[in-house]
Amino acid sequence: MATEMFDGKEPLKEQENDINGVEQSLSAKTVKYEGQKGGTQNQATLEDVPFSDPLKPLYLAAVDVGASTAATISQFQTKGQTLAFQGTAYVAGASKTVMGFR
Repeated sequence: MATEMFDGKEPLKEQENDINGVEQSLSAKTVKYEGQKGGTQNQATLEDVPFSDPLKPLYLAAVDVGASTAATISQFQTKGQTLAFQGTAYVAGASKTVMGFR
């Protein structure tokens, strides 16, 4: 497992693009994503995947901390995507519940 840091001041789509780029270059998938204390950095924990396994793109979604995630999860499941991780991370500098789907 490896970890990578991402700028939590960036909008969600920018973080999504950055994570997908890192995943492709490392042949790894994000299994955990969380904000770090004392700043606005987010840490992704990545798990290696064999080069022979196609890596599906990661899609991020965010809701306010404490808000229900059920509607968001349902929306992605309708598209055939499953929840890969959920945690509290920074989006545009604010703490949010961030979910990753594949």
